Amino acid sequence: MSTSDKLSEITFFLNEKFLTYHQKMKILLVFCLWKTRKITKNSVFYNFSFFKLKIEELEDLGFSNIIIDPGFGFGKNIEDNYEILKKLNHFQTLEKPIMVGLSRKSMIYKVLNVSPQEALNGTTVLNTLALEKGANIIRVHDVKEAMECKKILARLH
Repeated sequence: MSTSDKLSEITFFLNEKFLTYHQKMKILLVFCLWKTRKITKNSVFYNFSFFKLKIEELEDLGFSNIIIDPGFGFGKNIEDNYEILKKLNHFQTLEKPIMVGLSRKSMIYKVLNVSPQEALNGTTVLNTLALEKGANIIRVHDVKEAMECKKILARLH
């Protein structure tokens, strides 16, 4: 199996141009949870095992800067997303940075019964919780508010 085939198998959704560039640069590669997998009581632990295996495979291919993205949204229902967030700290044992993208997700605006554009308060709450549970990177729409969140959290630690 060629390196390109292995990368396709490992990453399952990233295109080859992206992978080739990142392999040459030896920078980061992002994972998400399997889109079609139904979340169950043990899913966080299943996905932990999945990430652990894929990290080993990528490191064998020469990647060193790997970021874990649990993939909030991506075909999961509201309960699935909150279950992952509750157990986000489990992924810290992989010893890789954790990135979350919670900004304006349906798991926020559907619970609050508002539009995505009106979900800033909920986004800030979940970003705060994710940072407290070990997220190192947050992808956001509202950068100023996210930076204020991080600044206030830094005062607590």
